[in-house]
Amino acid sequence: MLPKYYKNISGSTVTRIGTEIANGAFYQIQVDEETLWMNNSTIEADIDANDAEISKDGTDPGIISDHTEAKNYLNALNANCIESVEVDNTNKADGKGLIYRVSSDKLQYEGFFPTYLFYADTFDSPNNVDWIVNSLAPANSDSNNNALTVRLFDDAADEGVGFTLYIPSGTTNIKFSFKTRAETAPGAAKQIALDLYEREIQDNAALTTWSSAFSFALIDIPANENFQYDTETVSLATLGLTAGSTHQFELCRDTDDVGDNLVGDLALLEMIVEFT
Repeated sequence: MLPKYYKNISGSTVTRIGTEIANGAFYQIQVDEETLWMNNSTIEADIDANDAEISKDGTDPGIISDHTEAKNYLNALNANCIESVEVDNTNKADGKGLIYRVSSDKLQYEGFFPTYLFYADTFDSPNNVDWIVNSLAPANSDSNNNALTVRLFDDAADEGVGFTLYIPSGTTNIKFSFKTRAETAPGAAKQIALDLYEREIQDNAALTTWSSAFSFALIDIPANENFQYDTETVSLATLGLTAGSTHQFELCRDTDDVGDNLVGDLALLEMIVEFT
């Protein structure tokens, strides 16, 4: 990936980061190759006039000419993208030579947060009393396509699957995406209920006790056996999670929920977990 660059306001010349512009003088912005700027932000500068402006998209119509607005724009890009912005306007008349210092030690683009993908055969299987629900949803070949492996959640008793996640620093929300289907097509549209439990794996301390159940919104199951794609985003605060920590989870079908009215097994193919 080519680095971001300085160019003069007229757009007639382009000088890339690290280029020597005078004897011993170089552009000083340094950004790791894998770091991306949100909205393709660039910095445009007229070197001779010593006047800098910030552009949202690198085009003249997108230029933010007001320096306060520029600072606010940087800070508002994403709480995880810009750690802080300091402005140095000492002895600079009319904002000439205004300097923006963007802290890069914690620079993080939202897209860099990890995505966790769990297939039916990669979940943990609750099979002892250390689990909040000591009953596993068994792994089976999908009855409609034996090439797939699914977890089957019974309709008569709560069953679950387990997994462990590190909650990345700087995140505030967690998104769960499920691919599920009715093992046997219901005669009419139904719904199923899923619950989530968690406990923290602490540093130099015992694991916390299991939390109470967090209930996802009911998942609609149509009158067929096709896989359904469903997603729900939940704040870390709602789940009682802290960014920068590791937690064990158990996902269960809540057969006691009056909204869970699907008769027969629920087949879970995969679950995706993302952070924002």
